[in-house]
Amino acid sequence: EWRQLVGVVNSPGMNCNCMLYRANRLAPLALNLPELCRVLADDLRSTLSRYWACYPNSDVNFLVESSRFCEFVRDLLTSGHVFQNDVSDTLEREAAALSLRLHASYTEH
Repeated sequence: EWRQLVGVVNSPGMNCNCMLYRANRLAPLALNLPELCRVLADDLRSTLSRYWACYPNSDVNFLVESSRFCEFVRDLLTSGHVFQNDVSDTLEREAAALSLRLHASYTEH
């Protein structure tokens, strides 16, 4: 079993699998938080890696996943993390709009 696992990890297709995984995790954030992703700029990759390490399981509801990412970024800011750009205003604006959409999705029949 160990050799099989090592073989899978070292297979040429594993890079493609990792790329697809990251693209699938990024999609809800890029769709629902485009300005936050833009303003994170060079910090986006490291922030996503930290987020995905803390939350290895995605939520299939794109709005919930995006809301959770907003909370993660907000927690980073609260703990003193400094981003290259000021993300606070963009975060709060997009998080508020997202919150309204999320609430509406729960109350629609």
